[in-house]
Amino acid sequence: MTQKNNINNTFHIELEVLSPLHIGAGSEKDWVETADFVFDDKKVYKLNQKKIIKKIGVDKYSSILLNRNSRELINTLSGEIQQYADESFDNPGVSKNDIKAHIRTGLDNMPYVPGSSLKGAIRSVLLNYFLNGNKPYKDEKAIFGSSTDGDEFMRFIKISDAHFDKTKLVNTKIFNLTQDQETREWIGGWKHEFRNNTTTKFKHTGFNTIYEMIDSGNSGNFTIDFISPDIFSYIFNNIKQQGNFKEKESIIFKGIQYLFDIINNHTESYIKKEIEFFKKYNQAESSDKIISTYEKFLDSIPKDSESAVFRMSAGSGFHGITGDLRFESHLLTISNPDKENKNKRYKSRKIAFSDGNFMPMGFIKLTVLSEEERERSQEEKDKRLEAVRQKKMKEEKERIEQIRLQKQREEEARQEKLRQEEEAKRIEQERIDRENKEKEELEEAKKRKAENLIKRQQANIQEKESRKEEILQKGIVDILDGKDDFDERKKNIEEFYKANEANYIKDKNKEALHSFVKRCIQKNNRRWKKFNKGDWRLIIKWIGEEEAEKWFSGITGK
Repeated sequence: MTQKNNINNTFHIELEVLSPLHIGAGSEKDWVETADFVFDDKKVYKLNQKKIIKKIGVDKYSSILLNRNSRELINTLSGEIQQYADESFDNPGVSKNDIKAHIRTGLDNMPYVPGSSLKGAIRSVLLNYFLNGNKPYKDEKAIFGSSTDGDEFMRFIKISDAHFDKTKLVNTKIFNLTQDQETREWIGGWKHEFRNNTTTKFKHTGFNTIYEMIDSGNSGNFTIDFISPDIFSYIFNNIKQQGNFKEKESIIFKGIQYLFDIINNHTESYIKKEIEFFKKYNQAESSDKIISTYEKFLDSIPKDSESAVFRMSAGSGFHGITGDLRFESHLLTISNPDKENKNKRYKSRKIAFSDGNFMPMGFIKLTVLSEEERERSQEEKDKRLEAVRQKKMKEEKERIEQIRLQKQREEEARQEKLRQEEEAKRIEQERIDRENKEKEELEEAKKRKAENLIKRQQANIQEKESRKEEILQKGIVDILDGKDDFDERKKNIEEFYKANEANYIKDKNKEALHSFVKRCIQKNNRRWKKFNKGDWRLIIKWIGEEEAEKWFSGITGK
């Protein structure tokens, strides 16, 4: 499918989601109940806080948030919660945990799978492939190379982002192993609490977590670029080669189908190990459904390597994120705890469940698109983008109309305020007329007082100017001579700095300050060891950041 040439080889790929896929947006983006979402009947509503605050006010909303009372919020909004939501989702069930948000684009807020996440998952597979059973390993640089040396292998494979139209909320539960109290044998079960509550009975609630996911059956497109074989050969013939050169050369020269074949072989082995694990610990309710799902994934692996199936991201578990490298069987970690990790047993699995289905998370299928398929896919993408653009235009029109109405209300309120102010002025003028005679006497007294105040202010100004001139003439050379106590002298330096009208300290005064700082650092280096913090902030203000940074480097050697 590929041939040796002088340009990169680009492949257009369709990413089909086989089981719910979640790429985390970061814990700070997770949805908090009442603040970001509410459960209501059969829906979950993603809230628009601006609309809510505009409706009920910030004080009322803050009170509701403090108590995390979703029902109170719904009732306060007269049960019309959908009018104050940006999105709504089918309710997958109730959870006490925050909803884990999927990563979205900043421009149009659409869900996507980052190319870096795809690349990381493929890298884990290739680590297993390159080692080929030669474990353990100590240094991945010896396998993949390093960016500093210019031979890091993954930099020769470029992967773009895959964009999607929508997400779905999916409930998840932890399949866990527990020991039978009588036989002390390990058995499969479902975890219902944070500690020590695993039973063979499945429950929808209790230690369950809802994820925003790209659901099964959805597809998105992206590209994989392989560096030109000529360039690859040139680079690796002119730098120090790390291991597995022939395997890497085969990937670059043979292209996407060769890579897909590596991925499929890895995934087939991984799934068989997982099926073995669930068959061994098949005491829990719905275990058969998990096994059935894994068998479907196994059957979906093509024999011709036109597509590739593998697992990535949230829910992959220990064996998935480590390239399934550490153990020949997933059963071994139960009978022989991991000595490299505090004798840990990798005995839990995150399982998504929806509509009676139980699905290990994060399985995807990659397929190379033909030119016709790519064009058709691009047309569909353009239609989706146009729909998004039209939606945004509509939202912008609505926003402008809301602004117009708000300005109209503000103008009406302003006119009413002016009327009230005019009335108040009339009443005030009547009062002033009645008290005019007394006011004249008071004004005369105020005038004399003001004249005296001006005289005192002028005297103060003259005194300050004299003091300022004295400080500038005296400088800080003598004040700092031989001193090494920063706290004792910084007030004097600051006074000189301000007298200089906030210009940087220069000439002999700067030289004296430099010597003084040097003595202070020699006396107490600890408080001066971090630039742009503590006392260095004053030095930056007095002489400028560039000069201060030179002092820091010159004195501390950092």
